[in-house]
Amino acid sequence: MFIVTYLIGDISVEDPILVNYSDSTGKGIDKLAGELAQWSFMDLGDDPSFFAAQQFNHNITWGICRLDVRNSLKKNDIVLFFGAKKVMNKLHYYFIGWATVLEKIKQTDIWTDERYFCFQKNSNLLFYKMENNRFHYKEKIFEKYKHRKEWLWKISNGKKGMKNAVLLLSKEFKTIPEVFDVHPNYVIFSNSTRETVILNQPIKVAWHGEQINSYKEIWDQNLIAQEIKNLVFQFSKRDSLRINNYMRHRHIHLRLNEQQESEFFSLLEKLRLKI
Repeated sequence: MFIVTYLIGDISVEDPILVNYSDSTGKGIDKLAGELAQWSFMDLGDDPSFFAAQQFNHNITWGICRLDVRNSLKKNDIVLFFGAKKVMNKLHYYFIGWATVLEKIKQTDIWTDERYFCFQKNSNLLFYKMENNRFHYKEKIFEKYKHRKEWLWKISNGKKGMKNAVLLLSKEFKTIPEVFDVHPNYVIFSNSTRETVILNQPIKVAWHGEQINSYKEIWDQNLIAQEIKNLVFQFSKRDSLRINNYMRHRHIHLRLNEQQESEFFSLLEKLRLKI
């Protein structure tokens, strides 16, 4: 089990992501922007691909961010998602929902296996397949979030002893070297309504601002926010979504024994029925 907090993007009509999805869906950018305004909780690069899943009616995927989490996930693992949205000089924290891992594939499979061709429209991809069957680096996300210097690292096994070597390859090559082992860490989440629940109206649960003399967020006192807080931290040594360093939103890994896992799922099911 993992708890992950991502930054909610402030997406404008000029954003390359909307341009990409406009080309893929055939919808005008203004129409897409209007639809995004109805669910304004998309990650900066749509990774996890909540918006793409809505637009193309396929599974949510996760393919670029949080390499360590993606490599650690196994089939049937659950990820609880929170989104941090900047409002004036505060960060508002929303409970987005949860998703269950269906399978993990290599990102190259999206270009070679017809079962996964539908994901070629997503924005959380790092390359495309050329006519010579080589895979060439190309991203669809914001220019300032380009992963050119680490693109091969993002699709690797993430072993720390290899990081410097893989980063050097990333800088040197714009096609995947033949000797490079693409790791199966492109996550496809289940689209079962019992296993994956993404809220139509995410719930504001906490906030943080400069006026708080602590790195920890302050949780709302309403019943549902407190139940979500209990679900998240009851089995964790942490007591905050935030941590006291530059990363701010380090994931939480819940390692549960059989009894704890049963209790966790019971609490999650009670929560599902309430929201």
